Amino acid sequence: MITQERAHPARYLAAFLSLIAALGLTLFARPLFATTAYALFLAAVMFSSWYGGLTPGLIVVLLSVLALDRYFASPELSGVLSRDDVIHLGIFLLVAGLINYLSRAQMHAEQVLRTSHKQLEVRVAERTADLRRLSGQLLHLQDEERRRTALLHHNTIVQ
Repeated sequence: MITQERAHPARYLAAFLSLIAALGLTLFARPLFATTAYALFLAAVMFSSWYGGLTPGLIVVLLSVLALDRYFASPELSGVLSRDDVIHLGIFLLVAGLINYLSRAQMHAEQVLRTSHKQLEVRVAERTADLRRLSGQLLHLQDEERRRTALLHHNTIVQ
């Protein structure tokens, strides 16, 4: 069954909490993520895009870039991007954009599916009503035919 639309504030809160979780985990396990600090932030972008939609996903992308620059770039290089930083950031933004696009496409497909499902339910209800009406007519015609046949037999036997 397809889930209902999520409440507007809950989408943004979930996006913000996923970003905080990614930042906290990456800071906590800094030695593990020394060269791949982007990994958990991409997970936050994926979750935010999936759960919240386009706008919360894009907000998390922007805040992720700022957090990566603030907490994971050396202080003297914060705000200054080397060639490697530009490549990593470009890949991060490309993947984050792709995730947002795919999430939006999935949400659109789910909406189309919900609409189609409702239309099919209406058609099934209409067809069911038609079948009941036709069944009633058939029973009525069978009853009328039996009465005519019985009357015909009765009249033939009486004569």
